Amino acid sequence: MRIKTPKIANYIEKRLLKKIKVEVQDHILTNERDIESAIYYHLRDKIKNDDRLRLATNYTIKKVKVPGSNRAAKGKRSFRQPDIVVLRTAGRPKPLIAIEIKRKLRSNNTVNLLIKDVEKLELFKKKKIIEKGYILFVTNNYAKTAAEIEDKVNES
Repeated sequence: MRIKTPKIANYIEKRLLKKIKVEVQDHILTNERDIESAIYYHLRDKIKNDDRLRLATNYTIKKVKVPGSNRAAKGKRSFRQPDIVVLRTAGRPKPLIAIEIKRKLRSNNTVNLLIKDVEKLELFKKKKIIEKGYILFVTNNYAKTAAEIEDKVNES
């Protein structure tokens, strides 16, 4: 059975994020690697019936000038590794969806932390390297709501 990118994106947005939220709130997931493993597990279960799809952790995307990197400042191309990538493997592997995960405890510097990841995923999408990109940010910072953090990132 062939699973298309919109179906995976819908699963991530509607179901996966709820599952991860419950696992974080129940203290099943306590650090970034736990969250990555849980996302990998749930996505693997979702795509298991399509033998053309694979998951990769820290998949290397090469030859991309990423603003703000030391190599880009020197005019050279650098590489980036999203935490989780859904790949189509018919022929040469093609990244479809990239997921960045951030876990910070009581951090007030959330906006600066996220801006680079947002820029990276936007660049990947603009260059048609990926079709969709997601950032999953988990924090214990009760001073700012997720909506406030999102608004500040969007302003930048």
